[in-house]
Amino acid sequence: MNERKTETIVEDFYRGENVEIIPQPILKGASKNITGNDGRPEFLIKFKEDSDTVVVVECKKAAYLIKAAITEATHYASFVQKEYKNVIAVAVAGQQEDYKAVTTVNGEIFNSMLTYDEIMEVVNKEDIKIKKVKITETITTYAINTHNFMRDNLALSEAKKPLVISAIMIALMRKSFANSFEEYEKEGGKELVKQLLNSIKPSLHESGMPANKVDEVISEMVFMGTMPQFQEAYVNGKYAATKTHTKLYHLVNGVNDVIMNREDLTGDNDVLGKFYGEFIKYTGGDGSGLGIVLTPHHVANLMCDLVDIKVDDILYDPCTGTGGFLIAGMHKMFNMATTDEQIENIRKHQLLGVELQPTLFSMAAANMLLNGDGKANLTLSSCFAVEVAKTYDYPTKCIMNPPYAQKEKGLAELDFIIHGCNTVKKGALVAAIVPKSVFIDKKNKRLKEKLMENNTVKAVISMPDQLFTPTATNTAIIVIEAGTPHNMTIDTFLYDFSDDGYKFVAKQGRVHVDFKEKSDELLLAYNNKRKTPKSALSQLTPDDEWVVEAYMDTDYTLLDEDMFIGRVAAFNAHSYLQNPLEISSPKLSIPTTQLDTSTWEEFNYVDIFHIEGGNDYSSTRANDNTGANNFIGSSEFNNGVTCTTSLPTTKLAGTITVAKDGSVGSAFYQTKPYSVNGHVTVLTVKERSINSNIGNFLTTIIELEKKKYSFGRAWGQARMRKSTIKLPITATGNIDWDFMENYMKEIYI
Repeated sequence: MNERKTETIVEDFYRGENVEIIPQPILKGASKNITGNDGRPEFLIKFKEDSDTVVVVECKKAAYLIKAAITEATHYASFVQKEYKNVIAVAVAGQQEDYKAVTTVNGEIFNSMLTYDEIMEVVNKEDIKIKKVKITETITTYAINTHNFMRDNLALSEAKKPLVISAIMIALMRKSFANSFEEYEKEGGKELVKQLLNSIKPSLHESGMPANKVDEVISEMVFMGTMPQFQEAYVNGKYAATKTHTKLYHLVNGVNDVIMNREDLTGDNDVLGKFYGEFIKYTGGDGSGLGIVLTPHHVANLMCDLVDIKVDDILYDPCTGTGGFLIAGMHKMFNMATTDEQIENIRKHQLLGVELQPTLFSMAAANMLLNGDGKANLTLSSCFAVEVAKTYDYPTKCIMNPPYAQKEKGLAELDFIIHGCNTVKKGALVAAIVPKSVFIDKKNKRLKEKLMENNTVKAVISMPDQLFTPTATNTAIIVIEAGTPHNMTIDTFLYDFSDDGYKFVAKQGRVHVDFKEKSDELLLAYNNKRKTPKSALSQLTPDDEWVVEAYMDTDYTLLDEDMFIGRVAAFNAHSYLQNPLEISSPKLSIPTTQLDTSTWEEFNYVDIFHIEGGNDYSSTRANDNTGANNFIGSSEFNNGVTCTTSLPTTKLAGTITVAKDGSVGSAFYQTKPYSVNGHVTVLTVKERSINSNIGNFLTTIIELEKKKYSFGRAWGQARMRKSTIKLPITATGNIDWDFMENYMKEIYI
């Protein structure tokens, strides 16, 4: 084979009037052997009309060498990145019909060579992506700073902060106010407040909002005219000039400068909506200061996908809140629309919302307006008092986040869900995100029966525990087909979405990592009703728990030597802290014995363990730290020891403690007598005593069950008596205690 033939393929592909092909260019210090000598890729390709872009090509004579070609092309490309804005790495291997080619553009990989136009299409897309990231960073930073200013300088309540921002943004949408607010400021703070409020009404009318709804929105904003702090002087602010300005001017000028009046943001209603959404998010941390739990944007979009939003759908939200679901659905429909008439129809007729609280209604109206709508059919009322189908067309989709834990009869979460099902057309899909306990608590049996009488439960999806941090609400999404009684012989799709591609970062909250990948995986399983390691299919009745945790298999393939080594290391650290003079910390090694859980057998907990509840003492009573006795609580740290106490011990050494709630599933082997609180279950192995080796082996396996339980689904005695555990067995089918002992001994050097 001849590499020159491969080079000819490249030359023939790129040859053209706009192209300069430089063979064997010298790249200083770019030797592929990293010797510091010069390197020579096959080609450097430049474009005469574009000095910002260059293509670096590496060739190999045989197709099987493509990986080596990719490595070298990428290596050489890294040496010219400082000289060009866009550096494209191209690897080609093989000859004629058998060659392979790979092009890398800004980290995106294509299994072919790309023309200049194709390269620029990718580059421009990346530029837009970078711009969007920068815009998002600007929006987020300004939202935080504005929230902090209103908290520290205006002492506004959580509910009033977003109303003030709503008023300012709506007023600035009117050109006469945007062009004159500086002049109003010169006439005094009172005039600025007056003209701002006077601009809201015509701005709302111009948006197409009905007069009665305009009055409802304005009634929530007039308080600004009676609050003297808006007219107080503010100096040294970023947007203050050399002379003193009022605090209201600081806000108005800042919103105008950062959000409304920048060349890269002007006219982008999505950006206005993003800022408003970000600001609401920082008001009260998670929205709890507003009396609501705000649904994250990515969850709203996911729920639109779960009900399969189409361009001609009529979307209904009976608990509109700040309008997040309607906005998510609106943008999805906008993206599907192909004509201006379709977009206008979506705005005017296809978004229906009902909200009971006047403050939230005004925020929703403002949010819809700032997201490019303003004509949405919002109603200030209880959804139970509105006959939507008589006022508008029957909705074809319904998405909601109903109020949680309402005490009044008829206002349970399932009441709202049943209302949604009764409101939409037969066969329409309804999705709701509610506390997971709604589908677990036996007291909801009657409402579950009522729901199933006329509707089919298609899916229930368990969401991450930290989704609504800092509120401790564990939630699940239910998807229902309205109008068809539930067939209890047909499987319902259940899914564990606890890993949604977001990670919790201290001081930042939940940060996006790979949500699209995770949500695509969910939607593929959901649409195909597929059983996977994260999903289960079950025939549900009103008596059952409607969550995947009750039906999913424990994944024993997760067990590896690192889990057992980590368990021993933590156990030894605790033992050393308890007896620093008596115990030295041993060195640990990787076991040589291979784990093959496929040969293990499943046993019932009740056949292996005596299961006993805790509740010796309350944590408050035990927490005196005046004695040396261990007290075990619902903790995942320090071997479960939450304090030492002078109270007498009641549980024996050589047993296992398991947290039934709180840090549910956290399991520890106890070497000393102890006492416990009511959040702990005690396991004693039947018919034999166990040492720390066997104890740590068992607790490592027990903790695999953690995924099945949460704050809303405790692992108490009743559930534990129905639980099973998989363990190694002997040739005769008995539990192989010797294997456990010897395996753990291998960890110690």
